[in-house]
Amino acid sequence: MSTCAAEYVAIGDLTQHLSHLINLICGLDITPQPVIQCNNEEAILITNDNTSRKRTKYLTRAFFFVNDLIRQEKIQLKWVKTKEQLADILTKFLSPATHNRFMERLNL
Repeated sequence: MSTCAAEYVAIGDLTQHLSHLINLICGLDITPQPVIQCNNEEAILITNDNTSRKRTKYLTRAFFFVNDLIRQEKIQLKWVKTKEQLADILTKFLSPATHNRFMERLNL
């Protein structure tokens, strides 16, 4: 699986979980619009593209689910520089300086 496809699948999984949380929170008369930050530009292009691409055909189910929530403005997808990807604190080995900077940004 390519990096783009892996990022895209992760966006799809996250979006499914967010969809349940959004529905729960909307029951409290709060209208959240979570922002998903992704550092893979190709994954973002595929998500925001309304046409099917031949080489990502196997991702269509996740595509339509994510794309629908974006068009309904229930979620936002935003590109973020790799150096600023906060999720990396949970998935990558970081230098002490980067780790401390991310911890501060997370208020931890």
